[in-house]
Parts: sequence; structure tokens; C-alpha cells
Amino acid sequence: MPSDASVGDNSTVAKMDFGGAADQAGDDYTVRSWGGKLTKWTKNTITLGSIKNIPLSWQDPSDSYTEKRVYWDGTNLKYDGKRNTTTYQWDDVTATTLTLTSSNAPYYFGFYSQALGGDGNIQLTYGTGLSWNVPNAPADNTSVVFNTRESIFPGDSAPSVLACYDRCPNPATLASGTQTTAYLRFSGLDNASATNAFMYSFDNTTSGMVLKFDNNSTSTPVLLSSANSNLSYGVQSGILFDNTTANYNLLRCAHDNNSICQWNARQKMSTFYTWETGSNDWQKLTVLVASDNSSVKFDPPMSVKYTHSGTGSNSGKSYDNASFYLEYGGFGDLWGLPSFCISRKNGEKVSCANDGTTRWIDEIMIPADSIATQTKDGST
Repeated sequence: MPSDASVGDNSTVAKMDFGGAADQAGDDYTVRSWGGKLTKWTKNTITLGSIKNIPLSWQDPSDSYTEKRVYWDGTNLKYDGKRNTTTYQWDDVTATTLTLTSSNAPYYFGFYSQALGGDGNIQLTYGTGLSWNVPNAPADNTSVVFNTRESIFPGDSAPSVLACYDRCPNPATLASGTQTTAYLRFSGLDNASATNAFMYSFDNTTSGMVLKFDNNSTSTPVLLSSANSNLSYGVQSGILFDNTTANYNLLRCAHDNNSICQWNARQKMSTFYTWETGSNDWQKLTVLVASDNSSVKFDPPMSVKYTHSGTGSNSGKSYDNASFYLEYGGFGDLWGLPSFCISRKNGEKVSCANDGTTRWIDEIMIPADSIATQTKDGST
């Protein structure tokens, strides 16, 4: 909404029937806006073989957290690109086999993939005893977890008490803090019989809808009300989960049942939450509330599954029988397919640049009349 319209929190707007009379009064709604938004993430599980050749963005802890473009070729994990820290584009490199070790994947293998709708995790298995953090080599049938998301609106079911171990927003330092100091983190293993997670509360009514930090007998809203140059993309929390015994039990370490391995949250929990706050409109929750106090929900982009048929692609990789989890925003608006850069001069595949000499093209085209199904329920 343009700022000149002066539509802010508690403003009144009217819904008009454009097929009705010219002098209609319309139905009034109250605009409600909160300085952040809670998102619910729901777990989905597929196999590594079903996403063969789909690119995964992964930071290598054994190589100064260099971001690498990784894919599964049916036998091995390989990487064929590295993120350029100056241009923030991918630089192509010779495809190299990625061997997982206790140095680069001691706890999990987390990644980001646009083709899977965001963050995910390859569910590695590990050794026992002194080799508890040594990963076994993955295979086609290795499980891969990714999560679909939905915003929490007033009245939606949501935990009233949430726990956090990593990237836990600290309201005392958000205004001027950095990516390091704006968050609290629990390091190492926690005691399963006396846990030490950071605690938050959330009220899902129109009088609440703001996450509050509840440590040290205080309750402080977690809000970044004005821009902080150190947090140019605002505040995005780590995993927040319902503070239940069952959830803590899911986090118990395989090698030590008396300890909590907090890094297991993404792969073990069927649902979890994150909190986002910032000075931009897209970092806030704004809804219309009817006279009966019900919230009007606008459908977010739809998550759909598309399984490709055919071995051809623009780069030469085969995506035959690979499943993509794409976002559909309406007619002609579908995104998430793998893509790469070509030279504007000769059309050859090149590393991406910010100087206008390259452009993106999709790896594959989806044929007309192809079928996609909704991720949430399998309907077409």
C-alpha cells in the first residue's frame, strides 16, 4: 500500500462489490499490523535419489564455510560451483566428489535449495562410540527433509511457550547488534534432565501476535522497530519449538540419551516455528479483521510438486524422474526450477556476473499439460 494512502494499524477499509450499486457502503474491516510474524514449518521427507542433480547450496565448515553448489549424481555428492564473496554469484568449478567427514558434516548436512522451497537437511547416519560424529556415506534411499511454511494469523493454533537453542533473538541487543551479538546461542550438549533452552512466549490473539523473550523473569517483545545497518535483512530467528517433554525427547543424542543434541531439531521435529521482525512491511504481519474479530487470510504462494520426465536439459544434466517442489503464485507465476548463467554475447554457459554480460536461464522447460500436485495434500 502506498504510504500516501495513510493506511496504518487500526485503520478502517471497506470491501466493495464492483458489480454492485455505485453508492454502496461496503463491508468494513479493521487493518491490524504487528512488528513481526511467526511462521510455522511442517516437515516433508523424500529421498536423495528423487532429487538427483538438483542443486543444493551448502556452507562447508572445513573450508572456512565457503558456500558450495552441491548435487547428488546417483552415486556421490558432488559440487560444481562456489559462491563468489565479491559478486555473490556462483563461480563454476570442475565437478568434484564431496566426501563427508567429521570435519565438514559432524552433526548434520543442512542446505538451501530454491527447487525444494528453502532450507533442508540430508538425514545422515553416523558411527557409534568414538565415531559418533563420523557420517556414513549417503545413498539413493537416504532421507532428505525439507519444510513447507505458513504464516500464523490471529486465532491460528500456535504454542504459547516456545524454546530456542540457536539464533535466539535477544531484544536487548537488536537495535544496534550484529549477526553475532543480536542472537543468543546455546553451545554444545544440553542436560536432558535440566534443559537450558532460551524461552519465549506467544499470544495468538489480536491483542498479542508478538513474540516475547521470557528469560530472567521478564517478558520483553522481540521487535526491530527501526532499521539496523548491521541487520540489513532484519531479524530471522533459528528454530523455535513447542516447549514440551516430547520435543525435548526428540532431541536426545543417539550416542548419549542423557544429553540434548539441539542440532537435531530440523530433522527430528514434524513442526517448528521461526520469528521474523524488521522495519520493512514484508517483515511484519498485516491482516484485515472483520466485525466478528475473524481474520481475513490471503492465500500465500502454493507449494507444488512437479516430477520431470525426460533426460534433456540446457546444461546437459538429466533431471529425469527428479521431483521439484516449486512455488506457484498464480497464472504464469511459477518459480524454483534450477537455473544457470549464459553469456549475452554468445549464449555459452559461464559464471554469473553483475555487470550485465550474463543472464539466467532455466535448466528445463515444463511441458504444457504437465501435472503438479499440492505438497500439503497431494491434490492436483
